[in-house]
Amino acid sequence: MRLEIAMENKIMRSSFVSASCLALAVSAVAAVPTAEVTSMAMESGNLVVNYTLSADAIVTAEVQTNITGTAAGGEFAPVAAEHFTRVEGDAFKVVSGGASKSFKWRACREMPDVTLPAGAVRVKLTVWPTNDAPDYLVVDMTATEPNGKFVVNYYPSVEFIPHGITNEMYKAAKFPMRRMRATGVEWQMGSWGEYNRSDSAASERAHLLTMDHDYYMAVYEMSIGHRAHLYGSNDNLDNTRPYKNCAYNIMRGVSHWPDSPASDSQLAILGAKLPFDLDLPSEAEWEFAARAGHGEERWGNGLPFTGGASDANLGKIAFFGGNNNSVSGGWSSGSAMTNIGTKASNDYGIFDMNGNARELTLDWYQADITWNHDGRPNASGFALADGITTRTDNDMIVAKGGCYATYAVGCRPANREILRPGDYTDHTGLRCVTRSIIK
Repeated sequence: MRLEIAMENKIMRSSFVSASCLALAVSAVAAVPTAEVTSMAMESGNLVVNYTLSADAIVTAEVQTNITGTAAGGEFAPVAAEHFTRVEGDAFKVVSGGASKSFKWRACREMPDVTLPAGAVRVKLTVWPTNDAPDYLVVDMTATEPNGKFVVNYYPSVEFIPHGITNEMYKAAKFPMRRMRATGVEWQMGSWGEYNRSDSAASERAHLLTMDHDYYMAVYEMSIGHRAHLYGSNDNLDNTRPYKNCAYNIMRGVSHWPDSPASDSQLAILGAKLPFDLDLPSEAEWEFAARAGHGEERWGNGLPFTGGASDANLGKIAFFGGNNNSVSGGWSSGSAMTNIGTKASNDYGIFDMNGNARELTLDWYQADITWNHDGRPNASGFALADGITTRTDNDMIVAKGGCYATYAVGCRPANREILRPGDYTDHTGLRCVTRSIIK
């Protein structure tokens, strides 16, 4: 549950504050942080908003204007996202509770040719509990907080992300993640034999599944640039090709879920620079995001499967063997992955879920996938359907999505590939998730 400061329509979750009404008291709701705006004014061309906050929360903001009217009437519209990128202070982040909170929007820099008369501007604040965060977060790997951790900003929708999520900065220097609202959603995992496959059997058999949690999924595969920023390298900072040759034992270490990634693993090193944990997605979490709400024989853009090799509908969202100088045998004569985000996203706003880099998951392979009905990873620490609770480097983990050289049949959301946890391949990458900031 979240609270937006309410004024004009008296709805608890919606509020607008105008320059003609500088203070607003908000009724308290149990367990939900509340805010009180104390002032709002234009100062040297900057819009400055001051407020108090009852408890730690995530605060997001929207500026609206009708340009020539007054805050009491007229048609208001949000300032376009491309003009709302220079916001500084206590907005779009976790804000500690207390008085004297403020943020500034550099209106004069972003809208230099527009005059905003007094009374023609209002601000909408939304207050989110820290355990029920907005739909998007962005890790800024070029900036740190006083505690040394990367800066994390939160946005209520993709439209709020400064400069647009397809901007190159998000493919190397910043790391966006999208909330998957999966709690209680019943959906079909696996398939009944897509593309007339006769070998799906229990390893891919369709079954209904309902997860008990939301999670954040990385919008992009981890790029070479992301990894370079993580380690403070001076090389490859702008490289937006997928980081490849990822081995499970290097990315997560020999620690198996539900334990956290090993302290010397790359996921733990990255997680130590964040205010939340990172991990690999479970097979079910990956497939839920890849399907993007679509079912049997549909790609994540909602279009149907059309063919076992090229599949033009897949080609709209994937760089794969069918559109990468394909040759017989299901592999491509192309020798490299392409930059992440080259193709369109799926309907959940996630890029490259199919093709480009094959992606690691958290699951150890088990031939009968139908044991899993709640999205748990098939990992050491649970009482597994096969009774095994100890894994070795000779066991197999599951990878998903196919790669730049895979034909469409191997890029299906239901398809499962296997590899040893210590294996390196030049077509295997990864995509991160976090579950720890949604309780």
